[in-house]
Amino acid sequence: MSDQMKDKDHVLPSEPSEPSEPSPPAKPGRWAKQNAYRKLQRQMREKIHKELTEEAIAKELAMAREKLVKEVQEECASLKHNLRATKAGLKEQKRHLDKRGKDLERKKVQLDKDHTVLKDKIVQDQKVLHDIMTKDLEVRDKKNQLELQRANLETLKEAQERTVTELTAKHEIVKAEQAKLEEAIKNNDKYVVVKEAEVQLDPDCPICMCPMEVQRAFVPCGHRFCSECAMDAYGRAYECPLCRIRANQPPVKLF
Repeated sequence: MSDQMKDKDHVLPSEPSEPSEPSPPAKPGRWAKQNAYRKLQRQMREKIHKELTEEAIAKELAMAREKLVKEVQEECASLKHNLRATKAGLKEQKRHLDKRGKDLERKKVQLDKDHTVLKDKIVQDQKVLHDIMTKDLEVRDKKNQLELQRANLETLKEAQERTVTELTAKHEIVKAEQAKLEEAIKNNDKYVVVKEAEVQLDPDCPICMCPMEVQRAFVPCGHRFCSECAMDAYGRAYECPLCRIRANQPPVKLF
């Protein structure tokens, strides 16, 4: 700007050269006119210089404004480009985030379904486990019952074995008594032969519940009693006190 001002200053009309030596004294009227002319000339020069300076400043300002406007426009264009790029990037990020959000939503729905299925499976497994535990308790109860029944059966088996042993012993006794009875019948006709299946195995009298030292049997049923009870029953009703079969003769004595 200072160079332009210097160039403009060179364009200005040159001032009249003043004499180096003082001019001879002039008349008072002429000196006054000359001073007025110089003053007017100086004012005109200052005015022109001022106008030229203002015009140069205006041109500089215009150029600076154009340059600034251009820079601002370029900056605005760059900002718009960056803004469009940023906006496009944000749209792409938004689209990506929306897609990811939808994927997460689908995963959440799938996880909820899996959670529901797993929860139902856990409930079913708990029911199955409860049923298994209940069946296990039932099996244990049945096992205990079977063990108890087994113990009872073993006890019954032992009792049956004892009973069989006792019956075998009684059978041997009956066989011996039957042999004695057969021998007695051979020697005396008053005695009657009684079948082995019809002979009582109980050694106690069914009426008085006392051991039968001397036994008598009703004919034809073969039920045995002690001698006193047999004769007393025969004397009252002439029949067996157990089966009520009428006796065709008095009770016979057994050995």
